[in-house]
Amino acid sequence: MNGIELRNKIFTNEEIRKKCIPYLFFTTSANKKSVTDAYAMSVYGFFIKPVSVAAFEKVLGNIIEYWKECISMNEIV
Repeated sequence: MNGIELRNKIFTNEEIRKKCIPYLFFTTSANKKSVTDAYAMSVYGFFIKPVSVAAFEKVLGNIIEYWKECISMNEIV
């Protein structure tokens, strides 16, 4: 199962969809079609996996910091 198939499976489950899970694509390469297809499915981000561990940690750190600050609908009651 690839990322697009997983996202579609998750998105068809209404209970999971309500949880506001941020769906990100991490891939080794990108082309216009793959990026366009991903964003057409309302993904939250599309990233190319960095080669070095340090660069990968930096990207993950940036993503984590963003989501720490972001308010999701799960937090609003």
